[in-house]
Amino acid sequence: MAGNSTLFRMWVLLTLAARAGHVLGQPDQLDVVSMALKVSCVNRRMVDSLDKFLQPRPRRFHIVAPKGCDRFERYSSKVRCYLEDALVPNLTSAVVRGWLHDRFSQRPAADLQRVLDRSTWFYQQFLKLAVAQYIPDLAQHFLIFDSDMIALHPLTWFLPLNADPARITGAALVSPPLNVSATSGQPLPPLYPAAGAAATRAIAAGNTTAVTAAASNCTNPHPFLTLIHVGGWKPHAGYQHTYQLLTGRPIIPSPSDGSSLVTHHILVYKPYMAQFLGNITGPQHAGKHLGWAMSVLDAVAALREMGEVNVGFSEYWSYLSWVQDNYPCTVAFARRREWTRTPATAPAPLPISVTPARQRKLIEHIPICCPTASNLEATAGAGWLFTGYELGHHHHCNYHHPVFEQGYADWFLD
Repeated sequence: MAGNSTLFRMWVLLTLAARAGHVLGQPDQLDVVSMALKVSCVNRRMVDSLDKFLQPRPRRFHIVAPKGCDRFERYSSKVRCYLEDALVPNLTSAVVRGWLHDRFSQRPAADLQRVLDRSTWFYQQFLKLAVAQYIPDLAQHFLIFDSDMIALHPLTWFLPLNADPARITGAALVSPPLNVSATSGQPLPPLYPAAGAAATRAIAAGNTTAVTAAASNCTNPHPFLTLIHVGGWKPHAGYQHTYQLLTGRPIIPSPSDGSSLVTHHILVYKPYMAQFLGNITGPQHAGKHLGWAMSVLDAVAALREMGEVNVGFSEYWSYLSWVQDNYPCTVAFARRREWTRTPATAPAPLPISVTPARQRKLIEHIPICCPTASNLEATAGAGWLFTGYELGHHHHCNYHHPVFEQGYADWFLD
């Protein structure tokens, strides 16, 4: 009977909170962080789309790039830009290349060159993990979002504590709300029921934000859950082995389809990121600046197959697995993949082109590919919440043409 009484009191508190609008909690501030090579029509659209669709609306966009900060900051008054090699002390692409060389110099020359060619890839991952500490006045919760992804519908990463497990989604406008039963119309119990004396005290005190302890003794400090998207590409090995070497735990895939959590973004909570980086730092690097990054590369260097080294670490999947391992009551997995890497129609040259100013008679017209309203509407019509728009893989888009060295059609916004 005592258990039934506790559950009833919990239901009453959640009902009152739902009617007062408190269960659908959100952080006071949310920022967006993105890494970009140069200004482009795609990353300009990324900023515009998230500013339009993301809930809560982003306070600020922080873009980390090797050049062009003055042009990035023209996108919006919300944009702050940082030069990548100056953001984190002693973290540059050249430094990471040197770390890799030290660890792989005894491998065959061809293997060494392969891993050195991946130095920028590892460097970009380390930057994403370091920004929580080094970007000034960064919000406690921030979304790292790939600069070639574009939001298509209202979306959120914050869910009510009593979200319906069968309907977990990143869509921001859901009817009925996620915390209401689709059959009875009544508020649902919390996704992670409270247990034990601490939960009883929290209920008695009327503290609905504390009624979130999982069976593992997890405590959620927030009045919301955070969403983990699923559906990422899953290599045979590499990501998985490195995570296990760093944490002693198996990496965690999507519970619905076994896919990876490499979904071109992560939502970060700064205190958890600090704990994660401390946890993966090996004793050989304890107390060192960027010891966690060196520990990651030590783990990558322990992989024998170069195919694994090539996909030797995932900052996204590793952080999210660690959070799920250590704070399972704070997160909820999407029920299915809600994003796509490719738009409805592949990037194609537009009926406009760029003509470089050259002192010669032959005029060269260089086609460009940029996201158009019609293409994005068609992709949104398929139900995806956000889509990729990758130009670098399409030779006909001329993304790497010398004329676009400083920027790619950032003036285009259809």
